[in-house]
Amino acid sequence: MRKFVAVFRGRRDSYQVPIALNENNLLDKFVTDYYGGVDLFIDYILRLLGKNQPYTRTSDQITTGLVENSRLLFCAEHFMIKMGFPARSVYEILDKFYSIKAISKARKNKSNLFLYNPYAWEAFNAEYEHSPLKFLFQYHPHWLTEKSILERDTIISKHYNIVFEGNLESINFSPDSRRVLSDSSWRVADKIVCASSFTKNSLVSVGAAPSRIVVIPYGIDPPMIIAKSRTDVTENFLFGENKKPFNLLFVGNGLQRKGLHHLLLAWSMIQKQLNGKLIIVSRKIDQGLFPLLNVAEKVDFINGVSSSQLAELYQNSSLFVMPSLVEGFGQVYLEALSSGLPVLGTCNTCLPDLGSEEDGVFVVDPSCADSLARKIVEISLRNDMATLRVKAVMTANRFTWSRFRRVLRDAFMTDELFQS
Repeated sequence: MRKFVAVFRGRRDSYQVPIALNENNLLDKFVTDYYGGVDLFIDYILRLLGKNQPYTRTSDQITTGLVENSRLLFCAEHFMIKMGFPARSVYEILDKFYSIKAISKARKNKSNLFLYNPYAWEAFNAEYEHSPLKFLFQYHPHWLTEKSILERDTIISKHYNIVFEGNLESINFSPDSRRVLSDSSWRVADKIVCASSFTKNSLVSVGAAPSRIVVIPYGIDPPMIIAKSRTDVTENFLFGENKKPFNLLFVGNGLQRKGLHHLLLAWSMIQKQLNGKLIIVSRKIDQGLFPLLNVAEKVDFINGVSSSQLAELYQNSSLFVMPSLVEGFGQVYLEALSSGLPVLGTCNTCLPDLGSEEDGVFVVDPSCADSLARKIVEISLRNDMATLRVKAVMTANRFTWSRFRRVLRDAFMTDELFQS
């Protein structure tokens, strides 16, 4: 039985794809930048670059013998970024070498390929003596979908005198050649997995057959907190006179794609109606948003928090709001739900795949501050918020990483294509 080569850099998806393959004795090799305990060479290089904390990436579900680290690529990436190269440019240069490594491994052991889209193009189009299965994980919506949405939002934003610098992410509407190639890999894939229906639909819009695509929402395992009893939740989260204020929480980078500008606009419309504040947790903010931030009232801006501080914010806030314009999934929504916090976002995220308003999941159209403001006020006036907090935890409990791996196995590893 042919095994699979899996490839991606970083700690993407908590290593769940290679873990799923390994659980079924189907992992030939996991190719990545760095995985394992403290490596003296890596530690020395990082110290030269001013990073003094020991660097480790591990999972007890994948032994290091199944992993091939790309130490030179890892060091090159960190050196280039330290020298001031934009991260996007660094990835455009280096990502293809991970794909080339996949070719070498697949040829050597006559393996199949399970590749994330930035690292698939070269490997999927290479020649092999055998006929490997080519499974693709498309984790970000197709660039044409993103381009269309962000261009339209740019026009809308200019009406509010918001002009984005676009220096934080792929805001330039002419994507680099690497992004175009990676988003074309679906054409030669046998099967495709997406984490959200929105991502799937972006591929279908450019010609991908829906029958070749399986949507498998991500997970959170274990949930961040144990569900509070209904009595405890009711006592702590009743709203109204002399009760807890209705605080909104946003966690994410302040770039156009995350829709923070629409949340700030919505907040300006309703801040006087609500007994509460808007809490923004973000390490990076596009310069174009500062005029909005500077005039906003009842807003707490926090430039990064620890895990324990974030957990406390989740548990003590009233509603999580991230009105993303383009989101391949949005793991932060599951994190909030698992903490008993109802969530509000747009249809261009994973939220339609997670549940409905009865599950503590609220959805509005993207790029519309008016509808976002109305929905926030509507939620603040509900008399079942305590119950919704319980439902939110129940919703998160349905989406665990073990479920993700099980569905992935059932969809791909027992497929008739695999058996042939």
